[in-house]
Amino acid sequence: MTIPTFITGLLPTYEQIGFMAPVILGAMRVLQSFPAGGELPGAFCYLYESAPLKNRRHMTSWAAMGYQIGVLISTIECFALEHFLSYESLVQWGWRLSFLVGGLCGILGLLLRKRLHETPVYKEMVSHERVVKEPLFEVIWKHRKGIGIGFLYCALNSSTFYLISTNFPTYFGKLIDGAANYNLMITAGILLIATIPLPFFGALADRWNNQKMLLFSVIGILILLYPLCLAIQYGMIGLTILFTILFVLLFTCTSALVPYIITDLFPANVRFTCVGLSFNIVDAIIGGFTPFVALFLLEATGNSFSFIWIIIFSALLSLSSYLFMKERHPIH
Repeated sequence: MTIPTFITGLLPTYEQIGFMAPVILGAMRVLQSFPAGGELPGAFCYLYESAPLKNRRHMTSWAAMGYQIGVLISTIECFALEHFLSYESLVQWGWRLSFLVGGLCGILGLLLRKRLHETPVYKEMVSHERVVKEPLFEVIWKHRKGIGIGFLYCALNSSTFYLISTNFPTYFGKLIDGAANYNLMITAGILLIATIPLPFFGALADRWNNQKMLLFSVIGILILLYPLCLAIQYGMIGLTILFTILFVLLFTCTSALVPYIITDLFPANVRFTCVGLSFNIVDAIIGGFTPFVALFLLEATGNSFSFIWIIIFSALLSLSSYLFMKERHPIH
C-alpha cells in the first residue's frame, strides 16, 4: 500500500507519456486499494485478541477512531492545500504532496508494525498446533451465515459515514452561503464530533449492554431524519446544528461498537478472513454505491433530501440483525 501511494505522487503527466499516465494511475490505485482492504479488519482482530475480555469493546473502538482520525486529517490537509495554493499550483503539483506524505507515513507504519507482538490468542493457537490453513471457498461456505450477519451489522455504518461526510456539509454550506473550501471545514467539524466520543461509547458498552446501545442508536437515527430534514429545508440553523450533532453522536455509537460485534462473530482460526470479507463486501456494495445511488435518487426525484432513503434502507438492514444479536462472549 505504501509503495503505490508514493509512486502516485511521482507519476509523469499525460503531456509527458500520453495515455499511459492514466493507465499507470489506475494500476497504482488498484495496488493501493487491495491491501488497504485488510488494514482496518486486521486492526479490529488485533485489538480484539489483545484486549482482556472485560474491555474488548473499548479497545476495539480505537480502531474506528484511528480510521476516522485519518479521514479527519486528510480533510484538514485538503482545506490547507486549497487555502494556501492557487488553483493552478494545486493542479500542476500540489495534489502530489498528499501521496508523497502518505508514502512516508506508510514507511513509519511499517517500522512501528515490526515492533508489534502477536496476539495472545494467536500464540495460544500456535502452542496447541491449531493454526491450519483452509481453502478460502471452504471458509466462506462454512461461515457464510456469519459473513452475512456481519454484512448487516455494518450496513448502516457504511452508508451513513459517506453521507455525513458529503451531503451534510453541503447543506450547511448552503445555509450559511459558504464557499466550497469552507465546506471542508464543516466536514472536519462533523468528523470531529463523530471521532472524539468513540472510545467513550466503547467503554460504556463494556459496562452496559451493547445490543441495547445499538438498538437505541439506530432507532434514534430513524426518528431524527425527518426533523433534521425539516430544519435544513426551512433554514433553521440552530435546530439544524442541534439535530446534526445528535444524529452524528448516534452514528458514532454504532461506529464504536461495530468493530467488536463483527469480530466477535468468528472463531480465531478464521477471524481475520471472515471479518475482512464481511467488512469489505458491505463497504464495496453499500458504501461504494451510496454516492451513486444518492445522485440517482436526486436526479430521479428532484428532491435534495432523497438520500435519506439510503439511510432508512441501511438502518432497517442493521436493525434487523441487532434485534437478534447473539454474542459469543457476553459479559452481562
